[in-house]
Amino acid sequence: MEMEENAITDTAVRQKFAENLHADLKQAIDDKKPAEQRMLEALRQFHGLSGEMKQAKGSEGGLVSGGKIQYPSQDNITRPLTLKTAARWADMMLPTNDRNWQIDPTPVPELHDPKQPAIAPNGAPMVSPDGQPLTLEDIRQAQVKEAKKKAAGMQEAIDDDLQECHFAAEARDGIFDASLYGCGILKGPFVFSKPKKCRKKSEYTDKNTGQKKTLYEIELIQEKKAVVSRVDPWNFFPQRSRCIEEAEKTFELHLYTEKQTRALAKQPGFDPEAVNELLGKGCGESELSSAMLTDRSSVVGYSSDAFKGRFTVWEYHGPIPKEVLTAMGMEIPEDDKLTVLNGEVWFSNGVVLKAALSHLEGEERLPYYVINYEKDPTDIFGYGVPWVIRHDQNAVHTLWDLAMVNGVASAGVTLAMLAGRLQGPSGGVVTEVEIGVKPINLLHFSDEQDSDVRKVVQQFSIESRLNEIMPLYEKAKENANEHAMMPEVLEGEGEKAYGTLVGTIDRIRNKNIIQRRFALETDDNWLAPIIEAMYDWHMLHNEDDSIKGDYSIVPRGVSHLLVKELRSANIMTVVQLSADPRFAPFFENYDLAELSVSQLDLPPNAVLKPKDKAMKDAEAMSQPPPDPRIEAEKIRQQTQAASDQAMLAKVQLEGQVQLQLSRERTVQEQIKAAAQSQDRADDRAANDRATSMEAENERLRMALDAEHKNRKLDQDARKNAADTTLKATEIASKQQHDQTEAALERPYRTN
Repeated sequence: MEMEENAITDTAVRQKFAENLHADLKQAIDDKKPAEQRMLEALRQFHGLSGEMKQAKGSEGGLVSGGKIQYPSQDNITRPLTLKTAARWADMMLPTNDRNWQIDPTPVPELHDPKQPAIAPNGAPMVSPDGQPLTLEDIRQAQVKEAKKKAAGMQEAIDDDLQECHFAAEARDGIFDASLYGCGILKGPFVFSKPKKCRKKSEYTDKNTGQKKTLYEIELIQEKKAVVSRVDPWNFFPQRSRCIEEAEKTFELHLYTEKQTRALAKQPGFDPEAVNELLGKGCGESELSSAMLTDRSSVVGYSSDAFKGRFTVWEYHGPIPKEVLTAMGMEIPEDDKLTVLNGEVWFSNGVVLKAALSHLEGEERLPYYVINYEKDPTDIFGYGVPWVIRHDQNAVHTLWDLAMVNGVASAGVTLAMLAGRLQGPSGGVVTEVEIGVKPINLLHFSDEQDSDVRKVVQQFSIESRLNEIMPLYEKAKENANEHAMMPEVLEGEGEKAYGTLVGTIDRIRNKNIIQRRFALETDDNWLAPIIEAMYDWHMLHNEDDSIKGDYSIVPRGVSHLLVKELRSANIMTVVQLSADPRFAPFFENYDLAELSVSQLDLPPNAVLKPKDKAMKDAEAMSQPPPDPRIEAEKIRQQTQAASDQAMLAKVQLEGQVQLQLSRERTVQEQIKAAAQSQDRADDRAANDRATSMEAENERLRMALDAEHKNRKLDQDARKNAADTTLKATEIASKQQHDQTEAALERPYRTN
């Protein structure tokens, strides 16, 4: 990681400067002890504890104070009231649908003669792109437009940084600190570097194919952002002063793990070699006493061992001595007592991790911003809700315990007895404890001197005093709300009716004066200086010159105070004033419309037209009204023209209807003729098919007759052939027979 340009690079100078800071650090730690004790008591009260208590072994959650077991209060009003105050305060100052600050360009001076022609440096009149001469008012309007454009760019850049560092969440934590401990602390802007993944494209030649190929790689780059963060009041040790503006130097404690310490080497301005040296030396001894951490840990319920093995890293902000500035190459006269440059030093266990001048050149103000729930005129650390209602909490706790004791005592029967006059079934003497704890089935007199049990044991009832105690209890809670300055209707609870809306608004306005002070406290000590510091940082370090200019910071936290009905009523009053012709020229109607829509929790850009189009439409609608007689004549002419046009349309419609009817008749006749022609064609086709069928039948009949004749002739021929063959066979057989007989008779004749 490269060192910053304003870093103190001389190791010896840095080391000596850090050693000289130890005396200031110990003094700051000692000066803060009264405030720490008050913060510790506030934390105990928030968790329902009181007094200097420590955990008792085997007491099942009980706490010891002076050797006696004490238990947490059964009715803790401090916790809910503190949470309500923080929630209401954050809701007022951190709206979810809008930013609570804005950047406006500084006003352009009004001109004595706006219509005077504008003259260029060379003496020639200035003209617009279309050749029209320009006046001084035209130049001023162009400057205003350009300034608004740049201011919007600066506002967007700052808003992007605040979104990246989760400013709203950090501010909510700071407001909770202010409600609990009395002070909420934010720090910034400081440069924070975080890794960002980028895809890198490169080309190479394949050795096998010789073709060029593209390779994509993931590259980690360190992106620098201006960051604002919350500072834990327990870790903040300023120089003793009445307010942060008076403090010349501050120390902030960071309890880092080894992983967090190692990550410092990647942050701007830190010396990686020094970080490595610190990791090699280990945690070492802490300049901070562990008593505070132990007491705080016992209250919140975890062991202080959680902080063991952590590096105690201190962050210093304050003036840099002249010898250090001289070692950095700056020439400062010995008698110059006015030149003071602030710097930033990080050190731990004798090792200087970072030493650099402030990144805001010429800025003597420390980068810490403090708000108080209730200011302490003698110290930066103020008073929180627990301190304000501490007496009310004690009263509520006492009255509640008294009510519980009286309720338990008055709910049962109390027995009084003469000691030693009764014995139980076991024969032992009955004591007060046995009567109070164990059920008694049978009692025996220890002697026969007095057999009247009413003289030995008597019962009586303790009168209930809850009717007297509970009103005092409720009054103590009411006093706590009044002292904490939290009206019920602003807590989201009160359901009382106050007649009219105006009555409700007036009541809230009267009860909300102190909360307006909270809003002004946040605007003056948080929003305005933080946004101004962010503006200075971008003016120095942002490379985009199109957003740089002379601007004014406008915190708008107080504008979100009170209920919306009150603000809506005020907006409607302004709208009515803008409608009055006497005041209309002094109002911007589009801004009023945008303000009215935003009051309804709707995004103006989703409801309203773009401003350019809206202004054109408004200009078209704002033309002077014409002469009524001319308008009447125009209306008469328009009416006559409309009547003539209607008559013409009627004639045209009738002609179209007739033409349509004629077309329909023609079509119907054509359909009828086509149907008749089709019928005739069908008849002819049917006759042709009948004639063809008859001819085919005749042909088939003749073919069948011929086939029949041929078959008969063939049968006759086969029959004649068979008869002929039979006769020939008979003749041959007879001849054979005759020959056989002749052959048989021949021997006899010979003999």
